[in-house]
This record gives sequence, structure tokens and C-alpha cells, in this order.
Amino acid sequence: MSLFGNSVFSNDENTRGKTTLPNCEEFEDVPNDTISKIKFSNNNEFVGCCSWDGQVKFWKKTDTKKSVFNFDFNTPVFSFCWRNDDKKIFTADANCSVGMIDIETGNITDVGNHEKPVNEVFDLSRIHNNLVVSGSWDKTIIFWDIRQSSPVEILGLEAEVQTMDVKGDLMVAGLQDQKVLTYDLKEITSSFSATRTTLQTPLRCISIFKEMNGYYLGSYGGRCRVEYFDKNNSFQFKCHRFQEMIYPVHAIAVHPVKGSFATVGGDNKVNFWCKNTRRRLYNPKAFENAVTSCDFSTDGALLAFGIGDDWTKGHQYRNRLEQRTRMCLMTMQENQI
Repeated sequence: MSLFGNSVFSNDENTRGKTTLPNCEEFEDVPNDTISKIKFSNNNEFVGCCSWDGQVKFWKKTDTKKSVFNFDFNTPVFSFCWRNDDKKIFTADANCSVGMIDIETGNITDVGNHEKPVNEVFDLSRIHNNLVVSGSWDKTIIFWDIRQSSPVEILGLEAEVQTMDVKGDLMVAGLQDQKVLTYDLKEITSSFSATRTTLQTPLRCISIFKEMNGYYLGSYGGRCRVEYFDKNNSFQFKCHRFQEMIYPVHAIAVHPVKGSFATVGGDNKVNFWCKNTRRRLYNPKAFENAVTSCDFSTDGALLAFGIGDDWTKGHQYRNRLEQRTRMCLMTMQENQI
């Protein structure tokens, strides 16, 4: 293990070529373009992804060879979530829509629309039956009732929503102006706080602690901030960097049992960390391309992650690389979490 602040990168960080990890298997029938979000179902039976080519796909976690559900939105899908009962899936897309997939019938319907692309969506049925919340680049967070077309509540913001997370009755939203909004979902609009992060570059991802007493923030500047609601304990550290190169932190996943966390980034890496000891737990070799999304299974035994171009180097790099999108399933070992 190594301290957060120390560099432990070796010369193989920037190597190219297809990398595989121990205890890791690869999905087949994956989308052709970059994977934007990966999520396990609540019952831990399925794992799914959405992508920039409009594909939404799901596999049984015990069978990575062939997807069992396939939907095509014909527009980039930025995010999705499972309903609490796993019978429906909600999507957020570039066509400014919040969609709903009925798993039993295969029907896709609109829940509602923003004025600009929607990049986050979460099911709230555990707290408020039939409610869904979405965040958008139109500077709003909207609460929807899936039984009606008009919004239940619209929260007007000062800046675009960059990232969101929901856990229990807590919701956090990171905005383009570096502010983080924290909401008590029991009250929806009457109980929230706003704080400005000390990270100097735009926010990329956010994930609430297992203990729900704070959250992790990842930035485009290759830094992660561990933000406690008790500010005295908060800190930040450098990650997803190689020598003088700085890469975005694309996603953060919290282990549901141990409370440790994984970060994935534009440096082609999956890293595992412990906030309590402030140490990196596992530092595997780099993949051949950026790691763009990740999620732990609900029992914490597995980590699914997507590998593909994050477009930070331009389309010329993608054409030269000629590498396909990959999605992997990693069986976690005790020393990694």
C-alpha cells in the first residue's frame, strides 16, 4: 500500500496493447462506442451499461457472453438507473429526455424533457413512490412522477449540473461553477446546503460515502477530494496522473460493504483506495485506453468497468488507435478492497 500523496506509477502506466487483469473476465456483445455509465441491478442479478452510440444493454452477471436486454435510443445515453424493484430502467440522454424502459414489455416511454441534454437520473421510489429525479445542462434538477407528464418540482440552479449521486435520503449535485448542493430528499426542496469545492478544475464525478457522512469528488484535473460534512476531516489528493500528464477522474464507485472506493480515469487505470487510512489499496497495470465508468455489485464481490476512448485527445487519436470498446467484470480480492 502507498500513501495517497506519493507517486507509485511505474513505466508501464502509459503502455498500449490489450491489458488483462487477474480474476477478470470480459463481456461480449458490448456497445461500439464509449460506455458512459455502468450499473448493477438492485437484486444483484444483472449488470448494464449505456453508451454514446445510444445503446442500453444488460447481461446476467453470471453470463458475460451474451446480453439479455438491448435497447437503441438513436442518441447518446449519458446515464441510467434501475427502479427499486428492478422492473423498470430510467435513462438520461442527449436528446434532452428522461426515458423509462419497462423490462417486462420492452416498451420505452418518455418520463419528461429538459431544455438541454440530461446527464443524470435517479430513482427515488424507496423514499417517494413513483418519483424520479434528473439533472441537466439546462441548469435545473427536476422531480418527475412517472404517472404524469408534468414535473412535480423544478429546482432552478445557477449553473449546469455536471454530476449527481443519490443514496438513501441524501442527494448531492456538483455544478459547473464548482458548487456542490446537498439535499435531504425527505424534504426535497426545503432542506439543502451549498458549498464551493476547493478543487480548481471542473467536476467530473461524485459519489456518497457508504456511511453517508460525506462524499467523494473527482475532477478533470486528476484530483479526488474526500469531503466530510464535518469539514475538519476533509482532504484531497492527486490521482490518475503520469509524470507531467494530468487525466480526468471519470467515475468513483464506493464498496457497499467495506466503504473503500474505486476511481477510474483517463490514464487508463482502475485504482482502489481507503479514505480512513488514506492509502491506495491496489494499483494494477494500465489498460490500452481510458476507463470511463465503473460500479460495484450490491454485495461488493464484483466490479464492472468500461474501457474506451474518452475523446480527450481528439478523434484523430481514436482513428489511429483502432481499438474497440471493452467492458470487464473483476472478482474482488480481499487485498484490493
